[in-house]
Amino acid sequence: PKKPECASCPLRSVCAARRNNRQEELPRRKQKRRVPHKEVVAVLLGQTRVPTMLREGSDDKVLLCQRPASGMLAGLWEFPGGTQKRKENAERALKRILKQDLGIDLILFDRLATIRHAYSHFTMRLTLYAGVSTGKRVRNAAYTRTRWVPLAKLDQYALPQADRKALAAWAAR
Repeated sequence: PKKPECASCPLRSVCAARRNNRQEELPRRKQKRRVPHKEVVAVLLGQTRVPTMLREGSDDKVLLCQRPASGMLAGLWEFPGGTQKRKENAERALKRILKQDLGIDLILFDRLATIRHAYSHFTMRLTLYAGVSTGKRVRNAAYTRTRWVPLAKLDQYALPQADRKALAAWAAR
């Protein structure tokens, strides 16, 4: 405590800190653990063309991927992507991740939005890009399911807060 009230404390007669005149030092506070930071990239991946804007009636479809049923953000749908490796640029990271997880070759276009988000055990900066797949087939190796979803129906899917923040930042541009 910053200002202990020893005179009114019921333990004052047996308090070792008070006896040694150290009551303002104890208990010692633990050092806060540094929270790791991640650079995360994701893509609003168009099925046949680059997604243009969020609007009612849009027939643009983007790929959503459902996370596994256990673990962090279990069962939520998300835009394909992942964590950038150290010294890896965003384009290389997205191409690596989409090829590895989904068997997709990617043509990357504009950066749509960048947001910051914090979880209890790490912080992240998520950058959302627009892109298009060069093929029609998705070979899913990392997710429970994948689905091409019209932009206008994204609000019907349970998305992580970070993905929703990135969409909102893009829509506000």
